[in-house]
Amino acid sequence: MRSRVLRALRDDWRLTAAAFLGVGVLAALVTIVAVLITRPPSEPTGEAPPPAPSEADIGHALPEIGVEDFVVPDEGERLETWWWQRYRTPGEPWDPEQVERFWQDPREPALEYLRTRNNEEIERIFQNVP
Repeated sequence: MRSRVLRALRDDWRLTAAAFLGVGVLAALVTIVAVLITRPPSEPTGEAPPPAPSEADIGHALPEIGVEDFVVPDEGERLETWWWQRYRTPGEPWDPEQVERFWQDPREPALEYLRTRNNEEIERIFQNVP
């Protein structure tokens, strides 16, 4: 039964379009019903909203505001003063004891690396020699 339905949907494009349209309409109806059920009740329409006060009534309650009442920051000062350190402060020069403690002659690791690479290359060259 299922294979006949799938075969019919595959063979007839009109039937396939109708099936998709039906599923779409069903989904829309379910969505509308869900929205209507979960929507809060509306306000009763019999009561009028409270009247808004006229401008003449509230004009005396507003304070007088002038341009001098606004505090505008000095942008130039903000650009000149940094709250973070723009670069690392240079350290003091090392004394000979500190240099001796951490110094490693660069020739030693370089020679060790070259020695290892040369040995590997020699082994690769001679690996097929009987």
